[in-house]
Amino acid sequence: MSVPDGPIPMHEISLTKDVRGALAAGHPWVYRDAVARGEAPPGSLVRLVDRERRTLAVGFADEGVIALRILGLTRGALEPDLLEARLRRALEARAPFLDEGTSVYRWVHGEADRLPGLVVDLYDAFAVVRVDSLGAERFYLGEGDAPLVAALRAARPSLRGALLRKGRQETRSARLLFGEAPPDRLAVLEHAMTLLVDVHRGQKTGLFLDHRASRRRIRELARGRDVLNLYGYTGGFSIAAGLGGARRVETVDVASQALGLAQASWAANGLPAEAHEAYAEDVPAFLARAREAGRTWDLVVADPPSFAPSEAAVPNAMRSYRQLHRACLRSLRPGGLYLAASCSSHVGPERFDRTLREAIEKVPRHVRVLERWGGGPDHPRLPAFPEGDYLKCVLLGVD
Repeated sequence: MSVPDGPIPMHEISLTKDVRGALAAGHPWVYRDAVARGEAPPGSLVRLVDRERRTLAVGFADEGVIALRILGLTRGALEPDLLEARLRRALEARAPFLDEGTSVYRWVHGEADRLPGLVVDLYDAFAVVRVDSLGAERFYLGEGDAPLVAALRAARPSLRGALLRKGRQETRSARLLFGEAPPDRLAVLEHAMTLLVDVHRGQKTGLFLDHRASRRRIRELARGRDVLNLYGYTGGFSIAAGLGGARRVETVDVASQALGLAQASWAANGLPAEAHEAYAEDVPAFLARAREAGRTWDLVVADPPSFAPSEAAVPNAMRSYRQLHRACLRSLRPGGLYLAASCSSHVGPERFDRTLREAIEKVPRHVRVLERWGGGPDHPRLPAFPEGDYLKCVLLGVD
């Protein structure tokens, strides 16, 4: 977005609740129930004011429970070429954390990069973009995608093309924003590990980039172990385990197309075909069958899709996590390791820990928490925005 010179036309919204403390601490949203009713179309610039009409924040309007996504606390935050400037800063902030063997990472992580509602993932020379609301789509893309396209090209001239990903599940779609389209199977590097990705049809933008540190840790722990990767998707954890010297790796996911990419990535890394088995099967059914057969592993990874897409789904999600943890803990050999992960923002760290405790109560094993982590430095979090700290990873040891 390029902010015009001179007075900037903005809608004005006033507070009905005192959220000035949250704003000062850096929370990037103002909820609908905290503002007076007004006519501010999604995507339009908004000035949030107090009773004396003093500016408290500026941002853009949205629909639903979020009334305002904040770009800054003063009018001066709307700098010229705002979008390009913040894209450049996001690139600069990630540079110290990348190595030569990594060509895929998150370029923009929405609110934490002061570009609320926008995600940009970099897959080598291609950018894949997501906007998570109507307001964000209208603000960043505007008429004919021009604001975002110009900013992406200016901030990273070496881009060969950019895709816009929209929708979820059956409504998923991809549209070329500019340049050339990425190939259907795009090879990228993560810590010198080759991963094949479908950025057109894959989940999220193609890969779960927030697990880069997790995959590296599994690679470090896998030597000589039999590894089970549940909800394995395109096999990132499996490839990492194979390269780490795992004795045998098994990948389970209900999506056979994703498992095809897992097999192809396994081969692309020069790993022996006989050391990897893929199962296109529902995970609970696979674990039940494995328990009946008395099968066990040395290392189990479980990174399921979000069990709680809304607050109303939390009770069922908690039950699903408990059942998954119990089944995984029972499938471990003595001295085994269990990496339990959750991407459900509505199941925060305390709730997730409770599912682990309640699962352990039903399993006669001595279980220890060895490590915890979340997203990497390309997925930064804001201290005042717990909603953005969605990823939980807990490594357990079982005796």
